[in-house]
Amino acid sequence: MAADEHQRAARIIGVKQVMQRRFGEWPVTGKEQRTAWLALILTAMALLMPGQVMMAMLAVAEPALEALRQWRDSWWPWPASAPVDGGLALDKIIHFLLFAMCALLACRAWLSAVSGIYIALLLLAFAGFTEVMQYLVPGRSMSLGDMIADTLGILAGAGIWQGYRRVTIRPGSSTT
Repeated sequence: MAADEHQRAARIIGVKQVMQRRFGEWPVTGKEQRTAWLALILTAMALLMPGQVMMAMLAVAEPALEALRQWRDSWWPWPASAPVDGGLALDKIIHFLLFAMCALLACRAWLSAVSGIYIALLLLAFAGFTEVMQYLVPGRSMSLGDMIADTLGILAGAGIWQGYRRVTIRPGSSTT
């Protein structure tokens, strides 16, 4: 019985070595895939939240945001510019960051199995779906600016992952 266990362990170690040569590291586990799915679900929840709920959350968070602004102003050497109409809205920054994180985690979870273009196209479809669905959510609306921020976030997240892979992959091993 012990000999069988040793043979099985040797086969597992051999598979691991082959995979390390192929992918540069041990292949992705279910944990990375679950994390990517969780990011997508949380992104959908955040983007499809009714406007009144968002305003209530912002009202609760406003004292903390004001405290952060005062802290920043206490040491920041330049005066903070007042927000103006047409300026970069916090909404666009949130869209950018949400989709950058989704792209980064999706590339981490699935890039060894599917093409990066396929992942980007699926994320763009997801971004378009959430924008269309916002039309049906009370207090929310579709926005071309949000879609642009989503697209830039996807490109940034995928680019960060590709840059990370180029830095961490050993020369001579296959890249994914």
